[in-house]
Amino acid sequence: MIKTKRCCHCKEIKIIKDFNKNKSTKDKFAHACRLCGKKQNNEYSRRNREKLRQKAKIYYYENLEKVRLNKREYAKKNRKAELKRAKDWYQENKKRKYEYDKKYAEANRDKRRLASRKFKKRHPSNSKVWCAIRRASKLKAMPTWVDKNELKNIYKNCPSGYHVDHIIPLISKTVCGLHVPWNLQYLLPIENLKKANHYDPYSYGE
Repeated sequence: MIKTKRCCHCKEIKIIKDFNKNKSTKDKFAHACRLCGKKQNNEYSRRNREKLRQKAKIYYYENLEKVRLNKREYAKKNRKAELKRAKDWYQENKKRKYEYDKKYAEANRDKRRLASRKFKKRHPSNSKVWCAIRRASKLKAMPTWVDKNELKNIYKNCPSGYHVDHIIPLISKTVCGLHVPWNLQYLLPIENLKKANHYDPYSYGE
């Protein structure tokens, strides 16, 4: 015989599997069915969103190492699902992610620079690989007839505190520029970081 129970909210009689376990009750099952329990939880979360957010924030900082360890273990066990979730989120929030990264870069320039230096020290091979890719892309993007001395002079005469930037990026999803004198410009570091490998065709030549 299948064991049943009446839900205290919807008053329907349901099989015991439709109730969550609860050790504090006489029959060791919750008084409300799973469906009603879920509705209750959602309603409580909606009414107390800020309170729950603050509570979660306090717990996070008080148990930082424990939370991080749990996240790492979960990500390790569910690698494929987590990668898919992250990829799907990025596809749906590209603009939002770009705006967030841009604001963070402006507000934490020194912090990012320090983190970058630490990363290069910890992972020297990764840094060398990126430099090799960059050099290769420059060679592929540099026509044989370009005056190399002119290129050297542009880098040599770069004002102190400025970067030499490619107006049309060498590596980009939409367009790839050439490593030629007329595609180079001097930019302040913050402007160069903002620009990254993005290209606005309407601002070219201004």
